[in-house]
Amino acid sequence: MDFFIEQTRLIEQYFKDWHNKSVSLGEDGVSHSRYCQLFDIFEKRELRELNSSTNDNFEISTFHNCIGCNLEEGCLNILDFVEQFSGTEKVRTYLTIYTLLCYILAERLGVIYKELGVISNNGEFDWTKFPVLRRIKHWANFFKHPKSYMFLHHPGYFLENDPNRPNFLIENEVNSDFVDSFYKARGKNDELRNLVANRKDWNVIFPNLLVFTQELCNEVDKACEYVKQPDSIERLRSFTLENY
Repeated sequence: MDFFIEQTRLIEQYFKDWHNKSVSLGEDGVSHSRYCQLFDIFEKRELRELNSSTNDNFEISTFHNCIGCNLEEGCLNILDFVEQFSGTEKVRTYLTIYTLLCYILAERLGVIYKELGVISNNGEFDWTKFPVLRRIKHWANFFKHPKSYMFLHHPGYFLENDPNRPNFLIENEVNSDFVDSFYKARGKNDELRNLVANRKDWNVIFPNLLVFTQELCNEVDKACEYVKQPDSIERLRSFTLENY
């Protein structure tokens, strides 16, 4: 249990440092976050067009873009949680809520990518192109839609890098490979039931929490960089700018 407590404190510090990190200095000499950078780049594009289309010294106070704010909102949800639950012993509760908050953020990234054309044959966001986000989705499915997990007797919860995790009956594990197989879609329900129903001595082995967090943060940063590309700005500006 001490190991898990330590990990929650590590996650709190890592996510707080990442969230509060200033990406660059703006033209005003003030440090700007990754979220404010998105606001800035859209506003600068609109002001350039405005200045080139009028001979007047007309200025507008702001062209507010909502993408940065909504990404920050998703990240603040996670930050609030990791701060409030830092040092908790409630492994199952922590992993359940934390995963769902991460998934909500992953879905927000998916909405952006879908609008930018990253779609599968059915016209929806193509999760297969983003393995990190897809893994988060599968773990969230496990918590949201337990299926035959409901027929297990008192499974334990551990992190995969916990030195004290059980090392016996290792085939009886709900791990990342397991959720990728049984919780990516609605299929394989009968196979899952035959495997776990009315069984005991099973454990849920969650990924290394720090790596899980770092990978999600990297995906947010990559998405921000993708949005800042000129082609992305052109595709998004008409329905994300307040004064478009």
